[in-house]
Amino acid sequence: MSKSIWNLSSEAAKYAKSRPSHPEAIVKNAVQFLKEKYSGPLYQAVDVGCGTGISTRNLFPHFQSILGVDASEAMVKEAQAAGYHNSMRFLAASAEKLPVQDGSVQLALVGRAIHYFDTAKFYEELNRVLIDNGIICYYSVHFPSISSPSSSEFGAHVHETFWRFLKTNLDGYWPVNAYNKEIIGWDRRNYYVNIIPVPFNETKLDETVSVPRKISLLQLANELRTYSPFVTYSNLEGDDKATELLDAFLTECLKGYQEKDKDSIDLVATDNFFMVMSRKMEK
Repeated sequence: MSKSIWNLSSEAAKYAKSRPSHPEAIVKNAVQFLKEKYSGPLYQAVDVGCGTGISTRNLFPHFQSILGVDASEAMVKEAQAAGYHNSMRFLAASAEKLPVQDGSVQLALVGRAIHYFDTAKFYEELNRVLIDNGIICYYSVHFPSISSPSSSEFGAHVHETFWRFLKTNLDGYWPVNAYNKEIIGWDRRNYYVNIIPVPFNETKLDETVSVPRKISLLQLANELRTYSPFVTYSNLEGDDKATELLDAFLTECLKGYQEKDKDSIDLVATDNFFMVMSRKMEK
């Protein structure tokens, strides 16, 4: 059974507040791929590893019935409290034992979560719950590229600092998949495209979705705090050490730029997504 490192309600709340939204284009592209060989009604979609529902909400209004499942009860409670459309339900359940009927799902969506699953057992479940010609779309995003429209030099400095903290300061705290023992590190694309096996023969890689978003330095720091290695760091080293590390990040970003205001600096974080879509063929 896949487990979640976001078991505490406090961590789930930080996740809900600080994680960026998932682009609607991901679901639109997945539905387009689904419709290439499926012309029936879009009755049910399941978002596996739904977290707080920020990926699940994009399934509305494409599907009549939408179910989000997550191994973390704290995450599910956040999703249930978010006030999404009543066509969306959220349940605590593992990816390896989905609470849906055989052959009842047109689209299984997995946003930034499949790297935690026992993919062999999850794929058995997919084969059970997907209709013929139904698809899975699992996706993630490169950690953001940072720039500044008003100061290219400062933007480059923050970008370099951010990536150095990811690669160096958080080295040793990246999660390990419990089933294949692979480190789920900063190069998520390599993990998704080259390490995770695809479930079905017909597969498509889509890397067309790229989204820039305005972000302050303080918001970037809070987002960093929700990343899995930082959560692990906090769990292992304690909250005080985690706060010190975050303060060190902010101090390093402002080094040589003390006149900048960490709450109002105009920064842009660009998220480049990659989607793997795979179709269950007709028997």
